[in-house]
Amino acid sequence: MLKRDLVKVFHSYNVCVGDSKFLEAKAKTQFEWGVGAGVSLTQLKFKGPNIKFPNSVDPTFLLSLNTIFPRNMNVWSVYSEIQYKSYQTQKSGYLIDMGYLRLNLAYRYTSIMSQIKPFGQFGFTIGHAIASESNRDFNKRDQGAFVSVGATQNKLGVEIRFEYTTGMAPSLPITSSVISNYLLVSYKIN
Repeated sequence: MLKRDLVKVFHSYNVCVGDSKFLEAKAKTQFEWGVGAGVSLTQLKFKGPNIKFPNSVDPTFLLSLNTIFPRNMNVWSVYSEIQYKSYQTQKSGYLIDMGYLRLNLAYRYTSIMSQIKPFGQFGFTIGHAIASESNRDFNKRDQGAFVSVGATQNKLGVEIRFEYTTGMAPSLPITSSVISNYLLVSYKIN
């Protein structure tokens, strides 16, 4: 039986007996703040000169806000985060050392059937290079999409994420893409 069916039963009962002791509580949006850290495996690809750079393994850090919507059994939410991500790679005289501040925004589904709550999410990211060292010119902004799966229990969480972004050379004749895989651990503050 759904919640709305129970509410109808109580309202019908209150009408019959002329009493209104049962009052429906107003649903409230929940906000969950968190911090996280992890490791990223990043691969930079150029189309044009077709140079394949070695993979880069680097730490990443984030501050998150999960906005959980009422009236849907608390399974749907909008997950947003500010993330610091970096990568460093070098090949054939090309040095690329980038540090990005990113804004990530995702739509998340969380299963609430047990103490361990698995989730899946799909979102978009936009980043700006705040630290960079390169012997070539590049675009400091990039954007892309990501998908992830993970689980939370109490205040702790773990997540595996795949991300595809435009990279630092998003214009013809040379374009680039950045593919990143993450392993993230998070802690809910409130």
